[in-house]
Amino acid sequence: MLSGIWHFSFHVADLDRSVAFYRDVLGMELVHVQEQANAYTRSLVGYPDAHLRVAQLAVPGRGEQVSTHDLELVEYVVPRGERQDPARHHPGAAHMAFAVPDIEAEHARLTALGVRFVSPPNHITAGVNTGGAACYFLDPDDITLELVQPPPRRAAAPPAARRPIALHSVLREGQEAAYEREHATVPGDLLAALLRAGVRDWTIWRSGRDLFHLVDADDFARALEVLADDPADQAWQRHMAGFVDRFEPGRDERTGELAKVWNLREQIAAAPGTAPEGSHE
Repeated sequence: MLSGIWHFSFHVADLDRSVAFYRDVLGMELVHVQEQANAYTRSLVGYPDAHLRVAQLAVPGRGEQVSTHDLELVEYVVPRGERQDPARHHPGAAHMAFAVPDIEAEHARLTALGVRFVSPPNHITAGVNTGGAACYFLDPDDITLELVQPPPRRAAAPPAARRPIALHSVLREGQEAAYEREHATVPGDLLAALLRAGVRDWTIWRSGRDLFHLVDADDFARALEVLADDPADQAWQRHMAGFVDRFEPGRDERTGELAKVWNLREQIAAAPGTAPEGSHE
């Protein structure tokens, strides 16, 4: 059974050139770069003398996923490949589509940077994405890429508004087991209220009396305002007051939001090549 998408991959002629395009022109985040010339890689790709250069990139603000990255770029140093016809109509050709909030603005920005477009933005007038827009463009290896502006009903929240929020609260003495029982099945009306407020996910970990929350929301401050007026959340907060002693103050005195100190993936992206060889994903 499939559990998710790990990454999409393009094989490129010059990894440095392609990284510059996808990172500096398109705006993806560089997660990791590494050389691979080991037994594991050679067995995987089926070439006994294989030597690869690999880069992993992610869409900014993507949130937690099954993998750390969305796109993998691979340059075969050995065996060196020959350029094939990448035309879109050939069987086996592939393309990758990027969602953008304003396709006209992005088309103009990329055009000014010298990106080659197949056409200007096309308004979608039929099918499930009616009301949106799309256009094809090419990367340095003539690989086809696509910009898609979703129709208004499918537009996602801006990435900056969806940074995860970390919170810390403390249980009342002796309420550890009872708190977990209360969360075995949270009331359906509360779940609906959270979704209406733009909360996409909420995870709680417990260590003794300490609770650590990670919240994925379109706009957490706005979600709190919406929930404050919702009867389902009001009832839940009154009920849980018997179990929770307090939220520990953090960066936000009202919610106890924690300040981020360090992140492994961000450090690796800032210093490519620091991960051990053979950690190809």
